[in-house]
Amino acid sequence: MNSRKRILTTIKGGKTDRIPVSPYMFGALGPEVPYRKEPYPFRNDLLNELIEKTDIIIPAHAVTHDFDVITGGNMEFESKEIDNQKHLTFHTPQGDLTRIIEKYNSISATVKFPFKDENDIEKFMSIPYTPPQIDLSNYNYWKEKIGNNGLIVLGIYGNAICFPASWFSPEEFCLNWGLNPELIKNLVAVAAERINNHVKQLCELGVDVFHIVGAEYATTQLGPDGFYSLVKEYDKKLIDIIHSYGGIVQYHCHGCIRRYLKDFIDMGIDLLEPLEAPPWGDTYISEAKKITGNKICLLGNLDDMEILGKKDQDEISKMVLEIISNCNTEKFILGGTSSGVFQEKAVRNFIYISDIIKNL
Repeated sequence: MNSRKRILTTIKGGKTDRIPVSPYMFGALGPEVPYRKEPYPFRNDLLNELIEKTDIIIPAHAVTHDFDVITGGNMEFESKEIDNQKHLTFHTPQGDLTRIIEKYNSISATVKFPFKDENDIEKFMSIPYTPPQIDLSNYNYWKEKIGNNGLIVLGIYGNAICFPASWFSPEEFCLNWGLNPELIKNLVAVAAERINNHVKQLCELGVDVFHIVGAEYATTQLGPDGFYSLVKEYDKKLIDIIHSYGGIVQYHCHGCIRRYLKDFIDMGIDLLEPLEAPPWGDTYISEAKKITGNKICLLGNLDDMEILGKKDQDEISKMVLEIISNCNTEKFILGGTSSGVFQEKAVRNFIYISDIIKNL
């Protein structure tokens, strides 16, 4: 059975020849921006082996920038590289907004956010909105190049909560939720409408597997009230749209998620990841299985930086065998944290785990 079929069959609860082993993206060894068209096969033989021997999941995108779906096709902006920083200036009819992103080796972080107060939101909302141009060339490129050696998923750069959560600083986002919740609710509603229309277009163009991120902005920063107000019903509607076209949803949520597992079932999620075990999360796979009852396919339980990136193969082998012996492996995929920044040792351990599973 090829990798693509193995992953999809597992998600749907069918029988496969073995448990899939699915790293997310190429790690730090791969292209700096995996959403571009990169020469394939890679010059790095280890990456080619990772693709050949595991059941890799690779995200692609259908818009040029991560903000295009929310800002729309009329947004005018400038981008400048200054030392290790990228300065983005968004031009609006009522004045400029600025984001500064600082790069640290294979990762980056925003150090200046576009929104500080309601005046900045008024600037943003003054932009006449038109849907962004969809370009599936990158998505189709990777589907062709990877073929049946993995699963290509279409990332939408975040769900509706990602808009206020990533345009305000974390502090301002949380403060506004506490002091001015209607402001945050309104921004999420605007984002949800734009995202839903974008996803409908993608479904009509034949995209069948989507990757949704962003719930952790509520589960880790705002708690249950934030999750129920800003995530659950909005994402349920988004998932319903995808399902109405026969599509599949891979849903990403970091951190402690045990209390939300039944909500994820209600939302209709097909594949949930990264399902982090303690101390990074709060859920072992065997415990999650008892709660979900195989109503959701679960991916993860192996931290690709702290476990796969640091422990030796004997320790890895014991952990993998213990996970398998302690849980029902129906609708289960072994994976990491979906970090996309794992190093060479983790790559080799993904390959090693795949060899273990093949020999069981």
